[in-house]
Parts: sequence; structure tokens; C-alpha cells
Amino acid sequence: MTFDPVTSASLPTLAPDGKRQIAIVGCGATFSRRLRGSVSAEFPERDVIFFDRIDAYVDGHRAEPSGFEMVMFDAGSFCAFAAKLAGGEVTLPSGRVAVALEDTSACDTVFDAHSSLIFSEGISLLPMNSGINAWLCLLSLVHTGSQYLPASIALRLLSLGGAALATCDPDALARIERLTPREREILAAIGGGMSNRLIATEFGISEHTVKIHIHRVISKLEVPNRTSAAVFFLGHRALFD
Repeated sequence: MTFDPVTSASLPTLAPDGKRQIAIVGCGATFSRRLRGSVSAEFPERDVIFFDRIDAYVDGHRAEPSGFEMVMFDAGSFCAFAAKLAGGEVTLPSGRVAVALEDTSACDTVFDAHSSLIFSEGISLLPMNSGINAWLCLLSLVHTGSQYLPASIALRLLSLGGAALATCDPDALARIERLTPREREILAAIGGGMSNRLIATEFGISEHTVKIHIHRVISKLEVPNRTSAAVFFLGHRALFD
């Protein structure tokens, strides 16, 4: 396993042992050798591939048909990727997507610039000023299928999204009535910020079953993703009482 930057002439392939891959895309100032080593240690069953340029990642993404299990950008590479995506030059990764940012203020800036993409595709924003261990915990959470946004953004979504839902969504009650009692419990857990693992433990079911429930909740509520479902619940909490 190498942590050296790759170029278009040195593209990643699946390891001979069939390990899945995690891509890290950005500059060495953000993703130091030490940090990349910590990510590799956190995911010992995965090959961690580092791209120091967005073009190298794009070439690597095209060369790897199965895609990367998770892709983590820094601020600059994510903005460049978003521009290429808008121009039709690239497609969204098939795995989870996260953006590593200096602090919550940087998260706010990136969210303001790309809120539609982040919100609709469940992209996570991970501030790096909380310490490496906390940051790795957030990354592990994303890897399990959850979306993470800093509290400041979540509160903004609640304030704006909840108000919008309350005034512009007269059929909210009809959508809620589509949910089974268990699906309502799962939705409340999502609204409370619980991870899939915690939800599974709380209700004595498997994480796979939790994912099925969440998929059904999202479909019945006609929202694009898990975060939208949480905002829906918080904005219509009174209808669940």
C-alpha cells in the first residue's frame, strides 16, 4: 500500500486480494502523510489511494469500473470536482462522498456554494479542528452510510426547511400516514441524529433491516435522502404526537 500521490500514468487498480478502495483527493497540506496513515489504520481492510490532483482522480475513477467505496475531497478538489460535474465531464462516485474542511466556518462556506449538490446527494462535510480521533469517528460514520453535517448547518436546514415544509407542504399528514408504526419510530430516530448502528441496537434489528426501513421512509415521504427525512420529521414533529 502506498501513500504517494498518483498521476494519470499511475492509476489505482483493485488489489490482488480484492480489497475495496477509498480515494483521498487533495493537496498534501490538507491530507498529510500522517493523516493518510491514520485513515489507512482506521480502515485496514481497504486500500487507501491518494490523488494529489483532481484530474488524476478523474482518470483513476474512469479506470476503475467498480468505483471507490468512499471518496474524500479537500475544499479545493471538491469545488473543482463540482465544476466538472456541472459541466458533464465527470459522474458522481458510486460510493459515499465526504469533504474534509479546516473548521465549521469552512463547512458553512462550502455548503453555501454547493448546497443543492450536498443536500441532494447526501455529501458529508467533516471539520478537521475537533481532533484526529473525533474526525476519524465521523469518517467511519460516513463509511457506514450516514451523512454528517456540522450542527450549524443542520440548524439552518431545520430553520429553513422546517418553515418551508410547514407552509408549502399541505399534504404532509397524508405522507406521514403512509408510514407504518415501525417506520415512524425509525424516522424519529433519524430525526434524533441516531446512526444506523444505534437504531439497530435500540430496536433489536439488523443494520440491513434499518437501511430497508430508511429506504421505505424516504420513498413514502417523497424526500431525496436521509437528511431531508430528518428535516421533515423535525419540521412536522407535532403531527407525530
